[in-house]
Amino acid sequence: MLQQTQNHHQCHRAANRMCVITGAIRYFCADVASKPFKKIV
Repeated sequence: MLQQTQNHHQCHRAANRMCVITGAIRYFCADVASKPFKKIV
């Protein structure tokens, strides 16, 4: 469980970084951050 939480944290940070870079698809970033990481890959 701890491992999964850490993975989600990394995913969330990566998504946030993408948001800062892309900006225009911010809504997409928020959607991605709320989904399990495995579904993104």
